[in-house]
Amino acid sequence: MKAASGKTSPETIATNISLVLREYLEAAYDDPALFETNEEFSLRPHALQKIHPGCREPVARHLEQLSEMKYSPGAKNEQILSLVDRTDELLLQVGQNQQH
Repeated sequence: MKAASGKTSPETIATNISLVLREYLEAAYDDPALFETNEEFSLRPHALQKIHPGCREPVARHLEQLSEMKYSPGAKNEQILSLVDRTDELLLQVGQNQQH
């Protein structure tokens, strides 16, 4: 995704990152985040219950940041590159801490 950052709007990249993360959560943990808006996700009382407890809050916060970026006109490429890096870190952390 970093390679596309110069050609694609930050909003589109944030949308794509969110989709990748949500697809992973759905495939690996059967979490319905893929099929929810960020508001629905954040209001679901048992969101991310199947992932390691230490990963829940960072993943939820990251999805919130991505959601904000998706609807933030004028977002900067530096911001989106930081979110790409953070996504990589979170996917690695969640994968290393699988509970099942």
